[in-house]
Amino acid sequence: MSYQVRSAQLEDSQAILELFRRTPQAGKITLNFERSPCYFHSAHVSCEQPDVFVAEEHDSGRIVGVGNIGQRRLHVNGRPRYVRYAHDLRVEPTYRGGHVLFDLYRQIPESDYQNGWLQAVILADNEPYLKAVAKHRPGLPRFLPYGMIETSLLFGSRLARKPNTGLNIRQAKVEDLGVMQAFWDDEGPKKQFFPCYQFEQLARSEPYFRALRPQDYWLAFDGESLVGIIGTWDQKAFKQTLVLAYTHGLQTLRHLYNLQNQLRGGPRLPQPGGQLVYLTLHSMLVKDNDPTIFKALLDTIHASMGRHYDALVCGLFEQDALRPVLEKFRRETIRSQHFILAHSGDPRLGLNGRLTPYVDAARL
Repeated sequence: MSYQVRSAQLEDSQAILELFRRTPQAGKITLNFERSPCYFHSAHVSCEQPDVFVAEEHDSGRIVGVGNIGQRRLHVNGRPRYVRYAHDLRVEPTYRGGHVLFDLYRQIPESDYQNGWLQAVILADNEPYLKAVAKHRPGLPRFLPYGMIETSLLFGSRLARKPNTGLNIRQAKVEDLGVMQAFWDDEGPKKQFFPCYQFEQLARSEPYFRALRPQDYWLAFDGESLVGIIGTWDQKAFKQTLVLAYTHGLQTLRHLYNLQNQLRGGPRLPQPGGQLVYLTLHSMLVKDNDPTIFKALLDTIHASMGRHYDALVCGLFEQDALRPVLEKFRRETIRSQHFILAHSGDPRLGLNGRLTPYVDAARL
């Protein structure tokens, strides 16, 4: 079985989607992460400048591997810079254990390693992949751990009520984009890896902000001062999570489980082949990283929108002072390991450890 690795083209989208469908995540619930109708829609959301490569069989022309190692602008030690993010790695099961993964990583320009490092995130229960990167095969970058990420699935409830905190919390309008930008530029550099956004791109509906509108952002005001922002993003138009199968016991109890969670607040388990409907929280920024402001915003969003979705998805590094707020909600959690990738040296030594790292679940 021979193949070539090349840059992906728009016309490869359908073949990439078919590869995603052939590589589901097994477990008690077998999930498939899909990117219909076009893979490149989600690729442009995860990275401002996608850089997608595919492994293509010589004889059949079939796509047997894919990876996106695109770039996005982040604040690193308080200063904007482009950082590559290695993700969306999928390899045909019959090719796993071979050189496809190695050859995909080889597409990362050597200049990127000379100038710095890359990021990657791996689910904590993906033991085969974690073991593979821990071996440090020659030619592959070294995966250096830099923090654990906790992703919470917050479940809605019909009984949830908006808080009375003294803050004025409302959805944003086009006229708010200027004050949002000023707040972003002031508070954002205080977090490590915080994204560099230009909110005028939101008004222009650019690909990096696909399916986002100003009113999808919730703002907290203390008097006339903006003190907090949380964005909400319904991404099902370009990113879907399908349930393919359940273990026998869970399939039998699915209806009882759904009835119980309808009363208590919890996820709805669809029929096999159905889709999980969730709302992703992103762009989470509050003045001085204040948990009180964060909780007020989160309570308002939970009360206003939680009942319309199976879950609200929120990701934070475990050491973030905001994370304990999530423990007050009915939720399930998923842990992931965040890595810095480098060929030589240890870039972690140059990162300001006093800055709390940030992750945006909507762009993972």
